[in-house]
Amino acid sequence: MGRTKLIAVAALAAVALLGAAALMGAVALPSGGGRLLAAGPTPDTLATRQAESEVQTVRKEGESVFVGATPQLLAAGAVPAYPPLPADIALQRVRIAPGGHVDTPGDDPRLVLLYVERGTLTVRNTVAAVVTRADGSRTAMPAGMTFTMGAGDAYVSPVRSGGELRNAGTAEVSLLAALLVPDLPGTPPATPAP
Repeated sequence: MGRTKLIAVAALAAVALLGAAALMGAVALPSGGGRLLAAGPTPDTLATRQAESEVQTVRKEGESVFVGATPQLLAAGAVPAYPPLPADIALQRVRIAPGGHVDTPGDDPRLVLLYVERGTLTVRNTVAAVVTRADGSRTAMPAGMTFTMGAGDAYVSPVRSGGELRNAGTAEVSLLAALLVPDLPGTPPATPAP
C-alpha cells in the first residue's frame, strides 16, 4: 500500500478526534510528510483582518480552506506503523472516575490518538511514546515508564502497544480517543471500548 494512502487514512483519525458534532479543527497533510498539521489561519490572524475580502488564502493540495471558521488542532502525532487495511475509525469519549482505570493488552491491534480534555491522567505504556503537551512541547517517554498527562496533552498509542490509563486523582478525567481498528477476518465491525 502506498505511503499517501496510509497518511490519508491516518488523517481521518485526527479529523474524527476534532469532533463529529461540531468541527473544532482540521487536519492537512504536507506533501511528502507523515505529520498531521493544523490548516488555515490562527485565531490571532483572524482577529486582525478587517473584511473577508482581505483574506489571502494560500492553499496546498488537499488542504481545507476556512472562511468565517477557525480551526483548532486538538491533538497530533506521528504514525509509527499502521494497521492493515481495511480499518474502522471511531471517536470515543472516555470518562474515568477517581480510582478508575483502563487496561489494554500489549498486543492491541488499534492505533489510538488520545487527548486529555480535563483532569490528570496517569499513563503506563508498554512501548516508547511521545507526549505532545498543551503548550506544544514534546516529551519522549521510554517504554514502561509511568507519566502524567493534563488537559490539552495528547499522544499516539501505536499498533501492538498496551498499558494502563489511570485516574489517581480526586476529580473525573475526560479523554477523547480516535481509534483506527483493523478489520480482522471473521470479526464484526469494531466497537469502541468503554
